[in-house]
Amino acid sequence: MKPVGLETTLLTGRISVDGYVKLFEQDAGVTSLSPRDNTLHLYAKDKAGVSGLFFRDDANVEFDLGAVSGAALTSVNDTNVTLTLGGTPATALLKAASLTLGWTGELAVTRGGTGQATVADYNALLDHGVLLGLADDDHTNYALLAGRSGGQALIGGTASGDDLTLQSTSNATRGDLITDVADITMVAASRARMASQNRFRYLNSMVRVRLGANDTGHAVGAFYTIPFDTEDYDTDGLHEGVTNPSRLTAALTGKYLITGTALIDTTNSTTPTRIVIRCIIDGSTTVLYSNATLPPVTSPTSTSVTVAFQVSLAATQYVELQAAVNAASGTFDILATSQITSLQMQYIGE
Repeated sequence: MKPVGLETTLLTGRISVDGYVKLFEQDAGVTSLSPRDNTLHLYAKDKAGVSGLFFRDDANVEFDLGAVSGAALTSVNDTNVTLTLGGTPATALLKAASLTLGWTGELAVTRGGTGQATVADYNALLDHGVLLGLADDDHTNYALLAGRSGGQALIGGTASGDDLTLQSTSNATRGDLITDVADITMVAASRARMASQNRFRYLNSMVRVRLGANDTGHAVGAFYTIPFDTEDYDTDGLHEGVTNPSRLTAALTGKYLITGTALIDTTNSTTPTRIVIRCIIDGSTTVLYSNATLPPVTSPTSTSVTVAFQVSLAATQYVELQAAVNAASGTFDILATSQITSLQMQYIGE
């Protein structure tokens, strides 16, 4: 046997090995064939009548290379997933093989999956109501209906003349736009008006009542409180025509415009000298405002007197109109002619 070492140059041909070949480490520059540790002995021999190829390590442990067989691939199944290995996996770890990999069921999140098995499960997972972070206010370009710290602005458009429309319902019968604010503040250049009209339609607290028939036979020299039996309008329940028909009652605290007129006939008054009307508050003798005129000296013997003023009223306070005639004796009448005898009250602001 010719030794093959680190410094040996092989000629073209083949090496015939009789016995065994030693493969071992050797220090650099050493030409002797003294082996070091980690020597590998590779040799062929018969074993049980069959030729085989063997190797032996430093520990003198012999390995039969022909006895090494391919190892099968294995799979570790998830709780809800089975991994199927197709092809020829029995020897896949020893040589190339065709493998078919597939899985069924749910792949858990801990294994990189979603834990969802069907499209319906995915839809449920992505349902807006179960998404995380819905309470986070990290999209300030969207209106936050629950309110945003520091307030927020709602802008309708970006082009010149764009509008912002708020509509109560898609139903043809509209509801109300309800605000719960301290004040509605408009910039100086803004106007409140109806579409394509130079007016503003709004509901107000106002009432006008009048006499429906003549009210006669009242003694001169004393004030008479006029009861009003007819309503022209009452937008806010300011007049109650049964129990207290003479009263107009404030629905809310604020400033009111009051206008009262009485058409007085002094035909049955002896030597009348003055006709007086006045408004009082809450039935007291405190006069809010009054006016007086001289009675007519010739026919017709009736004349009208008007009083108009603004006054601050608290909610539930009420106003009444009274009339009197100064005369030596007799009575006077309050006429319903031409709807003149009336009392009006309108809320004008705080």
